[in-house]
Amino acid sequence: MLNVAMPAEGLQFRRTGLGNYTYHLTQALAELQDDLRLTLIFNYLRHPQPGLANLDLPASVRARRGRWPIRLINLLLLTLDLPAELVYGRPDVLHVPDSVGPFRFRGRLVVTIHDLLVHVLPRLFPERYSAGYESAALEIYRRALPRTLERADALVAISHSTASDLQELFGVSPDRIRVIPYGVDERFRPLDNEECRPMLARYGLSERPFVLLVGRVEHRKNHVGALHAFQQLKRRGLLPDHMAVLCGGPGSGQDGAAAQAEIDELELGDDLQVIGYVDPEEMVHFYAGADALLFPSLYEGFGFPVLEAMASGTPVVTSTTSSLPEVAGSAGICVDPNDVEALAEATYRCLTDSELRRKMRDDGLARAREFTWQRAAADTLGVYKAAA
Repeated sequence: MLNVAMPAEGLQFRRTGLGNYTYHLTQALAELQDDLRLTLIFNYLRHPQPGLANLDLPASVRARRGRWPIRLINLLLLTLDLPAELVYGRPDVLHVPDSVGPFRFRGRLVVTIHDLLVHVLPRLFPERYSAGYESAALEIYRRALPRTLERADALVAISHSTASDLQELFGVSPDRIRVIPYGVDERFRPLDNEECRPMLARYGLSERPFVLLVGRVEHRKNHVGALHAFQQLKRRGLLPDHMAVLCGGPGSGQDGAAAQAEIDELELGDDLQVIGYVDPEEMVHFYAGADALLFPSLYEGFGFPVLEAMASGTPVVTSTTSSLPEVAGSAGICVDPNDVEALAEATYRCLTDSELRRKMRDDGLARAREFTWQRAAADTLGVYKAAA
């Protein structure tokens, strides 16, 4: 029996990237019926945590709760070099799903690296993390990452782009990295208008066709660039009926406030609706009901929205940067995210060219089928066994 423990803080809050990764990987590992005992470690004082209210874990997955605040746990493990066994017990393998982990651990350590944003685009961070806890957390992360990379027995990169960044920025040997892409949630699928309408009507979106933007309101996501392109098309009278819908919570600190201010300055009025955070179950209807996803992000370790939109049969316009061409393949339109004119042209084409739309839908569905959590889990189990 191989005993594996995994910190599960991503499940304690509203599920976004890290939480989705932890949840779906856990579910798929449990389905493998292998000689594996998986324990999720939760640490919190207040109860219930928002992400745990409806958390449905497989019966074979054990959950253990500590009563230390997660921020304090991370501070102690990453700055004072406390033995990880105080928090995680003595598993054969400790799988840290979020980039930095404890340095003092007697077992085998597997670490998943999602992205290296802080190191690839440091210009986005000085103002955003100017004071308080986030500033301290960022500095701890910057210092802890190189030590984590040195200590880890195996590294999982979620894309070849992230693996390349690890090699170029930190000199990590390729033989220490296993590229294991995300899967796509099987809930994301094509739906007809009648299936989408009731959910979208709750947000006042049942009448007008729309393009979809997904992600927190921050400069990295480049919602401003996408909306500039959309604004150009509206001003030219090329998309008289369409509106833009942005699903994503507010960004952090000054960066998030500045990005929101730039969006407000576009004065799109009724042609833009900012929804905020949307639960994954409801996002199924947003993806399937949209005419296109605009996701010209400046940098992504993977890019969940691209995969989720393609699985929903929705055409995708995304970036030529980082992992995004790797995920989209030939099924999406990839353009320079800083070229507003190119974004506008690509958006117009995928909204008005019916033959192109049909091809993008078919190619996107086929592309999405290549990414499964079952394969990710099997490959991750292989990493555990090799490390142990």
